[in-house]
Amino acid sequence: MDAQTDQVQIAGSVLVAEDNATMRQMLAAFCRQWGAEVIECVNGVEAVQAFARHQPAWVLMDVAMPEMDGLVATARIKAQFPQARILMVTQYDSDGLRQAAQQAGACAYVLKEDLPDVPKWIAAHQDLASNLMSCPEPE
Repeated sequence: MDAQTDQVQIAGSVLVAEDNATMRQMLAAFCRQWGAEVIECVNGVEAVQAFARHQPAWVLMDVAMPEMDGLVATARIKAQFPQARILMVTQYDSDGLRQAAQQAGACAYVLKEDLPDVPKWIAAHQDLASNLMSCPEPE
């Protein structure tokens, strides 16, 4: 991480939904470094339940997970909580998945290789009104 990324702080909690333990731990460590409290989930079912229980400020959601994938989980969360701010974080660079994520209600679609850009994007959009149906696209 560069010095500019190290200075970014994320207000509130972040739910990290990722089935790969190593990647989940890395995402959680990034979020803690950025000042966020972290809630960890290993699949979409857990993510939907954890969101309802904690209502975090942000969600970092993997696309491909067991039991319920991130696209279905995002749609379910957004149906119950339209103000939810969900960023899909995935290794799949696919126009079809990007469109599906947008239709599910995700704010952004971020490739795992671009993780250093996530805190800057979140920091720039932390003050969004809580009643927005969708988040702005990353710059």
